[in-house]
Amino acid sequence: MTKILTHNGRFHADEVFAIAMLKILFNSEIEVIRTRDLSKINDVDFVLDIGREYNPSLNKFDHHQETFVEKRKNNVPYATAGLIWKHFGEKITNSKEIVNRLDLLLIQAIDAIDNGVESIATNCLYKPYMLSDVIQSFRSAYNVRNANTDLQDFLEAVDFSQKLLLREISKIKANIQGEDTVKEVIKSSKETQFIILEKKLPWDEIVMKYKNILYVIQYNKENDNWSIYGVRQGLNSFAVRKPFPNIWGGKEGSDLEQITGVKGSVFCHKGLFLTVAKTKNSAVNLTKLALNS
Repeated sequence: MTKILTHNGRFHADEVFAIAMLKILFNSEIEVIRTRDLSKINDVDFVLDIGREYNPSLNKFDHHQETFVEKRKNNVPYATAGLIWKHFGEKITNSKEIVNRLDLLLIQAIDAIDNGVESIATNCLYKPYMLSDVIQSFRSAYNVRNANTDLQDFLEAVDFSQKLLLREISKIKANIQGEDTVKEVIKSSKETQFIILEKKLPWDEIVMKYKNILYVIQYNKENDNWSIYGVRQGLNSFAVRKPFPNIWGGKEGSDLEQITGVKGSVFCHKGLFLTVAKTKNSAVNLTKLALNS
């Protein structure tokens, strides 16, 4: 049984996710001790988010001390979650690529918030509900909270985080495999400004690396139709490289067919980033119309 010590009191996504990672690594064979009594440090296998010491060789992972200066290449500082992922992520996933992607997907945001680093624009019109907020939702209301509820809430948060990590790891692994297929489609495509995918595949990140590709046509088995997606300008942007013609926006069925002259036109989103067609041929014709608009 692997013994892990972390602080008691208010918990954060930082140490919650760090423990969830170790729970995956050790196949749930762990014991968590929550205390601020540092005399117990030498009686455990891991010390997380407490102790004022970062020493991977001794499995001590704190980041609050003044001497701690560990940062990523993009200057996002490490917190305990990031440190555990940095040192044990590859043992958990057997993939450096998955480690890097998951770090970018969710670990960096956890670390940034725990270190007091702004992760959203200060002039944002609303406060996004972040993963750290989700973890805080596991804490009981202030007027019923006590040591017993804190422990129970903490363990529930760890269980949730473990499931989330496993799901994201599984999805990233599948995406990496699917992206290889997309690369082959791009390589063999006779068209330079759009590609055609015969089934659903994770194409966003790969296609964005090809500046010449403006649209992706993809078959939707569930609805037996074809979607034409405008390629976004960036992963954090809704703006597409080339929107569909303004006159198409919000039109559907016979109205869209009349405007485009393409039989089988189904719908064009008013945001001009998605158009749907009944057949591959009609999807290709709509795409070529959009390219020439």
